[in-house]
Amino acid sequence: MIDQSNRQLQLAMVLKLQMLQRDGLAQLSYQQLEHVMFGWMWRKGIPLSLHEAVEDLYRLNADEVVVVLSKQAIMDGSKKKLSDFDDLIEGVSK
Repeated sequence: MIDQSNRQLQLAMVLKLQMLQRDGLAQLSYQQLEHVMFGWMWRKGIPLSLHEAVEDLYRLNADEVVVVLSKQAIMDGSKKKLSDFDDLIEGVSK
């Protein structure tokens, strides 16, 4: 089974990250891509072989990344108190 410490998978993820950054997600980080892959795409299980993992990775497109990270931001935001957003609210009202 492949895991996050596999160097070949890490290399494939860095290459995919660079592709996504060139395709309009310039601010996407490795950690965010890792979250999308391990927290969403492979949430039911990581592929057993490297070639299956790389196929999944390269099938991923920018739209899917945005949807997953948007959902994560909504879930994270729903767990916070309104006072956690004071700096944002104050910036809008100025």
